[in-house]
This record gives sequence, structure tokens and C-alpha cells, in this order.
Amino acid sequence: MKKLIIALLPILALAFASCQQTPDATAKAYQDAIKAGNFEKAKEYVTEGTKQYVDVMATFDGFVAETNYKATVVGKSVIEGDNAKVTVKNANDANSKEETLTLTKVNGKWFVNLEAFNPAEQLPAPQATEETIQDNMEQAADQVQATGEKAADDVKEAAQKAAQNIEQGAQKVQDELKK
Repeated sequence: MKKLIIALLPILALAFASCQQTPDATAKAYQDAIKAGNFEKAKEYVTEGTKQYVDVMATFDGFVAETNYKATVVGKSVIEGDNAKVTVKNANDANSKEETLTLTKVNGKWFVNLEAFNPAEQLPAPQATEETIQDNMEQAADQVQATGEKAADDVKEAAQKAAQNIEQGAQKVQDELKK
């Protein structure tokens, strides 16, 4: 019996290790390492072509360790062959946001692939409606009209001053001619 257990140990260890290496686990471990400011550890979870991006991230002042941080996988990952998409909710005491990571399977292991990162996928959908667009157009028209009215008032005032100056000048000429 003891020999059987010893023989099965490597197989069980291999099976356990392969179960632990999922797109979800890799995405979470990567996010945790980034948020902890451990960029060397984060590079263990990314593709070779992505390591340079992690090096660049390490130079940004905005990437600092966050203490009350938690990464949670949201929903089910979508796996298509050797590629997967995993949505991770990053949260701390102040705020939370969701980010979708692309992972690639290389030699049986999952790695975050930042080369496939598309910032546009992370942006919220536009919320403009026909009504808000119409409101914005009306506000712009009002501003243009107000500017035009102000310009017309300024021209009218300048013309009145010019007429007064001409009148005063004409009066002076008449006074000089009378002398």
C-alpha cells in the first residue's frame, strides 16, 4: 500500500498543479502582483512579448502598491482554443473597476497577453442620446446667438460714439469758422 501511495504522489501532484493553472488564477495572480508593486512577480504571469510592457509600467509613478486592494474574477472566463478572456474586478477602499484581460496558452500554461490589450474595450459605452445631443446643440446655438448679440451691441455702441465724436468735431469746426 505504501508503494502505491508513493507511486501515485507525482501523478497527484502533477494533476493538482495543472488544476491550479487556469486563466482565472493567472489573471488574478497577475493583477495582485501589479497592484502590490511587485513587477518582477507580475512578469512571471505574462507572455514573453509582454514583459517589456510590465517594465514600462514599473516606471510610472501611478503604479504604486495598494494596501486595501482585492482582485476578483467576475463571471466565467471565455476560452477559445489557446486564448482566453478573463474579467477581473479591481477594488480598494476608494473605488472599483472591471478590466478584461486576454490570456494566451503557451506550452500548457496560461499567460496574460498585454500585446492583445485593446484600451477601447475598457472604455464605457457612450451614453449620449438623441436628447442630450439636441440639448448640447441648443446650448451651442444659444452661445453663438449671445455672442452675436453682444458683438452687435458693441458695434452699435461704437457707431454712437463715432457719431458723437463727429458731431463734436463738426461743432468745433463751426465755432472756428464763426471767429
